[in-house]
Amino acid sequence: MAIRRQAAIALLAAVLLAACSGTGSPPRKARLYAFGTRVTITAYGLDGPGFDDAVADARRHLETWHGRWHPDRGDGIARLNRRLAAGEAATVPRDLRPLLSRAARLEHRSGGHFNAGLGALVRLWGFDEATDLPSRPPPAGDVTDLVHKHPSLSALSPGDGRLEAGHTAVRIDLGGFAKGVAAGRLRTLFRDAGADAVLVSAGGDIATAGTPGDRPWRIGIRSPRGEGLIARVTLRAGESIFTSGDYERFFEYDGQRYHHIIDPATGRPARGVRSVTVIADDPGLADAAATALFVAGPGDWVTTARRLGIAAAMLIDGRGGVHLTDAMAKRIELQGDPAPDVVERVTP
Repeated sequence: MAIRRQAAIALLAAVLLAACSGTGSPPRKARLYAFGTRVTITAYGLDGPGFDDAVADARRHLETWHGRWHPDRGDGIARLNRRLAAGEAATVPRDLRPLLSRAARLEHRSGGHFNAGLGALVRLWGFDEATDLPSRPPPAGDVTDLVHKHPSLSALSPGDGRLEAGHTAVRIDLGGFAKGVAAGRLRTLFRDAGADAVLVSAGGDIATAGTPGDRPWRIGIRSPRGEGLIARVTLRAGESIFTSGDYERFFEYDGQRYHHIIDPATGRPARGVRSVTVIADDPGLADAAATALFVAGPGDWVTTARRLGIAAAMLIDGRGGVHLTDAMAKRIELQGDPAPDVVERVTP
């Protein structure tokens, strides 16, 4: 029996290739850390104290969001999770109601493939911490028991400020779209501060506002296996690009890879996909959709994209085959020699 543990390597899903400014001044950059990843903010046309003040505001907001949205620490989501685990009702703080309501709507629209109530399963698999990875899968019976309890935000009613008692299997974990929501808020913060263009990179996932001069954002998508790029794509002003992959956080046991993207239907890591990349105006949607399409897999990703209103997406299946929506095919340049095979081109 071979056991191999591997820490997640920070393979960037998308990296900035080229963005030239026509404003006459170089961009300013800030590097922060939140949600277990590096957050890099590149701002054009915002110099001096204005940039420094915006960075200070961004740092304060990230610290607040991290504390309020963390599933285990703090008095926000963590407090709700403690009440739910005890079988008690809870009042949802006002600042968290829109977030939880949106997560519940995304679960419904995705056909359940995106589910922010799976925190107990994430914890059972050992993917709830940003440091050590597990060395083997959890007992199958424990996974089955949790799946049969149908943990889901659809069991809750956050819109009226109350979470009802009795949902002990639900543990809220916003990791499936927290980065996207935060990136969207940060790009707005810097635009409001006076930046002509902004690019926010959260662990390689990107949200933009404006464009640098008269040039579009040129983005590279890293291959889910090995080094180098699998594709290049151009982003228009205000677009975001997010990728979910089986390489981000995983371990191997008996020759099989177990990654952190859990399928709500099975309680196990989703199969048949290496990565999914999504382009959308809304970074929160792009983040959640990348997860949902990954879980949906080659058999249901098109229907899920349609339900979520996603036009531009790329799925790389377990054999390395490329599946593209028509909207993505029209703007993507596949890389490599030879370039990967396009096995499917569809219109959601």
